[in-house]
Amino acid sequence: MYKFYPDSTIHPQAGNSLAAWYGLAGQERARRISVSLKGNWSEVTSTAPENKGNPGVFSGSMEVNAHVAAGGRTADQAGVDIIRRDQGFLVVS
Repeated sequence: MYKFYPDSTIHPQAGNSLAAWYGLAGQERARRISVSLKGNWSEVTSTAPENKGNPGVFSGSMEVNAHVAAGGRTADQAGVDIIRRDQGFLVVS
């Protein structure tokens, strides 16, 4: 994944999502980004490490597109899973 800045340990949801979604990362790296982004999920939504791990509402929508753009069944399913987590939580709440 791409870092927030060169000596950072933060791998931002927004930047990595955009790199995968817009095809800047290349297909294989986009798939690795997709897998890594799933590591930031909470029970109810995706989170943004660049925002202290708080829910990334806007960047979460970009993450959905990133998973789908990464291609492959696992990445596509990840995009659907985020939608279900976010929207399912809102409906139940």
